Amino acid sequence: MVSKKLTKSLLGVFLVINCWFLVTQFALATDYSSASYKVIDPVLFPAGYATSTSYSLTSTVAQISTGTSTSVLWRDQSGFEYFPFANAPVLSASPGDAQVSLSWTASVGVLGWTVSGYNLGQSTVSGGPYTYTSVGAVLSSTPAGLTNGTPYYFVVRSEDAFGNSIATSSETSATPVSGTPTPPPPSSGGGGSTYSPPKEVPMGKLALSGRAYPGSRVTMLLAGSAVRTLTLDENADFATTLSVASGDYQLALFAEDRLGRRSALFGTVVGIPSGGTRTLSSIFLSPTLAIDKDEVTRGEFVALNGSAYPGSEVIIFAGTDPLLVDGVRTTRVLAGRDGRYAYRFPTNELTEALYHVRTRASFQTETSGLSRPQEFTVGNEIKMKERACMPGDLNGDLEVNLVDFSIAVFWYKKPLTGIFADKEKNCLNNDQKIDLYDFSLMAYYWTG
Repeated sequence: MVSKKLTKSLLGVFLVINCWFLVTQFALATDYSSASYKVIDPVLFPAGYATSTSYSLTSTVAQISTGTSTSVLWRDQSGFEYFPFANAPVLSASPGDAQVSLSWTASVGVLGWTVSGYNLGQSTVSGGPYTYTSVGAVLSSTPAGLTNGTPYYFVVRSEDAFGNSIATSSETSATPVSGTPTPPPPSSGGGGSTYSPPKEVPMGKLALSGRAYPGSRVTMLLAGSAVRTLTLDENADFATTLSVASGDYQLALFAEDRLGRRSALFGTVVGIPSGGTRTLSSIFLSPTLAIDKDEVTRGEFVALNGSAYPGSEVIIFAGTDPLLVDGVRTTRVLAGRDGRYAYRFPTNELTEALYHVRTRASFQTETSGLSRPQEFTVGNEIKMKERACMPGDLNGDLEVNLVDFSIAVFWYKKPLTGIFADKEKNCLNNDQKIDLYDFSLMAYYWTG
């Protein structure tokens, strides 16, 4: 039987070897500060009300995290923390005698945004102004009493439960003509005929390529609807081509890492040419970010970790200003070959306050957007985040030491089962095995 002294010696040697292995994966952090002015990522909104013959401004108000803009008298709910995409309805029109039959596709919200009804806009001038009429939660309407021979222009807006307009269709037009047979409206079920006006939809292609993290899932959305999901290999690069109807679309992409943590949403407007290809390359999705504590006492560490493009430099921004403009502390770390990065953020020089944290990655000449925000408070006690696990802490005592190391050694290269399978998912790197990467992570967070 191996003696306890020999066992400890072997464990110590093993730990030192893995500490050396870790140093080859992570760069030493360097703190520096800057008073530079920063413009935080704008959030696109499927509207377009500020327009002229030479430009179109599509934007919205945003806030950096849920509940930032609040007081006892008012609340500002803005940005993707509250309002993600809703796809725009596609409107079709068919003329009749003194009327026009209209139908549109359902507008679907993404990530919890609910569409409750529709507003129909009508004008005799292309581009409006439109006169709007609420038609309720339906997908068709037939404006009547129109003048034959006069072109009419229509748009349809989807609304949320509070009556806010959240997505607007492209404009379509039709000219009522005397004696034109009026087609029946689309059937809502239960038998009967369904009118589908014949039309040929010109097609085009959208070619996308970019960077995320090893083993991540990249989801692509057009007009708010998921159109493709890719699972990336260890190179963390992606490239794909979509065949879609030509036109202008809101494009959005996000990535989920192996722990299910999500990047910030990358969004832009793309025009798909008829019979051609629109290419969008060098998409650099933001890192993921997790923090182990909601509150920490001054002088304790806050553990930050996430996923980024392999070998990229990850910049950590932290400050009391929610927009991260004033009094920002920045730290740089290097993402490992598996995309993981980690940093133990010291709080000994911080005052008691709420701190906002975001990260971004840079690789060669390319830079990602900012990550989704995280927060922690320097206060009077230590509060771990709900269901969070300090990386490497396998027995839940808020320490990473030989006890945790011994637990990991027991499961080394064994199939993971039961409670420990969940522990590996939440406290290590979620690859459902114990190997050198897990020991390296434990060495990085070692408390002794």
